[in-house]
Amino acid sequence: MREKINKIFKNLIALFFGLFIAFIIGEIILRIYNPFEFRVKGDKIILPCNKKYIIKNSTSSKLDTLITHTKNSLGFRGEEKPADYD
Repeated sequence: MREKINKIFKNLIALFFGLFIAFIIGEIILRIYNPFEFRVKGDKIILPCNKKYIIKNSTSSKLDTLITHTKNSLGFRGEEKPADYD
């Protein structure tokens, strides 16, 4: 009976150690490559400038099949600001 408890205890320690190592490796990978784009850093809002998103729609028949979403140099949707803009 004692050997069985000892084996279960060792397996639990190995499981938690493996999860801990996996967490550390995942944290390192996400610090090198961040797939999530955050727009708030500290007390500032960072807008994505000069971006173009193309979305292929196959679910809604009321929308176009190809949707283009663009951002100008200020990070807003719409036309670029005029050259004589102050």
